[in-house]
Amino acid sequence: MKIGIDVRFLTDEYIGIGRYSHSLLKEIARLDGENEYILYRSPEYTGRIIDQGNFREVVVRSAPISAGTLFTLGRALKAENLDVFHSHFYITPLLKSYRQVVTVHDITPLLFPRYYSGRPLILEKMALGFHKFSIPYAIRQSDKIITPSESTKESILKVVPDKPGESIDVINYGIEPHFRRPDAAEIARAKKTHGLPDRYFIYVGNTKPHKNLIGLTTAFSKFLESSPRCHDIRLVIAGQQDRFFPLLKEHVSSLKHGDKVIYWGYASDKDLLVLYPGALAFVFPGFLEGFGLPVLEAMACGTPVITSTASSIPEVAGDAGILLDPNDMGGYAEAMKHIADDSELREDLAARGISRAREFSWRKAARETIAVYEELGSSNTQPPSNTHSPSA
Repeated sequence: MKIGIDVRFLTDEYIGIGRYSHSLLKEIARLDGENEYILYRSPEYTGRIIDQGNFREVVVRSAPISAGTLFTLGRALKAENLDVFHSHFYITPLLKSYRQVVTVHDITPLLFPRYYSGRPLILEKMALGFHKFSIPYAIRQSDKIITPSESTKESILKVVPDKPGESIDVINYGIEPHFRRPDAAEIARAKKTHGLPDRYFIYVGNTKPHKNLIGLTTAFSKFLESSPRCHDIRLVIAGQQDRFFPLLKEHVSSLKHGDKVIYWGYASDKDLLVLYPGALAFVFPGFLEGFGLPVLEAMACGTPVITSTASSIPEVAGDAGILLDPNDMGGYAEAMKHIADDSELREDLAARGISRAREFSWRKAARETIAVYEELGSSNTQPPSNTHSPSA
């Protein structure tokens, strides 16, 4: 069977969808040496993605979210006579001559329009219009949908109610084995090497509005205001400084304790293996998450988690964290105080988090994904060249 996979979000920095592609493909390669795989990648990725005989790579120069994906990628795929095509994101070609599966990590652009704030109005409207067409279209024309959580599956069915629920498979993300809890001496050495404060809370992710960093930094300032003995504690924000970052900095500068917020910038896995274990807790108060992989990474590192009751996050955290309404900034401030004051609570949450993280595996995700390919590839009914018209 010949399987094409669009992995253009994969760059040398494993973040977001790119991390999904990297981790999943690595395990698929370990499990499957028989099927032929063609990886459609961005020129931004250097080297080979998978160095294995049954994997071949094709460079695609158009951006993943672009008209090129809609109108020209399909011709390149058709030329390969694929049996199955898997897009790792929710934009797919208009025309298809193969069985198609798409991974829908979330549908944030449709559920959270403020996602686009920070752009000029005309670009904001154009981007939203593009997504309003392309996301439902990709879902309708795909034979199978993979999504990482039941919450996202429910959201998909609300946006595209005519899509049969049985065509959507929930396949959880996994956790890389290098995310682990070091011993205390190792943590102390790493903090000294990296110039980290002795006590800090950590957030990892982007600064888009649905991540609720305005709320997080407000809660942190409230926590310090009510806890004079905790003024040595810092909040470290790690992640790419995207177009929303200036808005966050402006807000933080207005806070009484804004000077105690540290901006780390992009954090590699090597950085995260220091940042997570050294923190008092990982705080992640988002309004909307397709899965919430940083929650899983923090738990695997033995870092206590304070996070949100919204969307998919409870599916990941289970009973291993402190879960709060993302609008309850007073509650987040109080939770930070409890974490800072109570070492027994920190140890209990750390132990529960490590146990919870063991339930998630990229090997399991890869095995279930290959099963989707096999199901589609074994179908005797060939799809028409175009399942839906663009006006669908």
